Amino acid sequence: MLRLTGNQLRSLPQSISALVNLVTLGLDNNSLSEFPVGVLMLPKLEHLWLRQNKITVLPDSIDEMALLKTLSVSSNRLNCLPGCISGMHTLENIYANGNQISAVADSLCSLPSLKELNLGNNSITVFPSVWTEMWGPLDLEKGQYMGHDYDPVEAARKAKGDIPGGDGGSTAKCKVTVMGNPVTVDEPVDEPSLHDAGAGVGEETRPCE
Repeated sequence: MLRLTGNQLRSLPQSISALVNLVTLGLDNNSLSEFPVGVLMLPKLEHLWLRQNKITVLPDSIDEMALLKTLSVSSNRLNCLPGCISGMHTLENIYANGNQISAVADSLCSLPSLKELNLGNNSITVFPSVWTEMWGPLDLEKGQYMGHDYDPVEAARKAKGDIPGGDGGSTAKCKVTVMGNPVTVDEPVDEPSLHDAGAGVGEETRPCE
């Protein structure tokens, strides 16, 4: 493990690639404006922590880190995640909350080892419908995908303590957090019949709280 957090680093020398046995690298809370490409040549790297920097772009070659399990890039200045991330089959944890990401790829949900994905506090307005197929319904109040076995009535009873079984949270195998994005949801609107033609149709959209 090499931890270089809180050192006001503006760059990382290419020679970092000489640490061929490095498994965990912590570069949190520095002043990096570019992704340190030298880390792409660390063949055994499993955990990369880049929180609280000023990085705007992740390289398209990031999938060269064939053993990477944790990618933490929260609180940077990213506008997107490169599509090649969807091919990083060893990834278990992606922390990209607190950026400026406005859109995400459908294929993120196909990562076979993914256990946690945090995209909270970004600028995402629409999430792929395939994510619901994979991770169950999106609860906007909780800011989380809830899993296919999620029963909102039973969850409410668990949360109140009426029945045992935890706090009534998500049943999804992968924890996906999207709280703090400006998501809107189209509310279903029933076609009015002749009997109730004078009735209103209600709200059109509801913002994520």
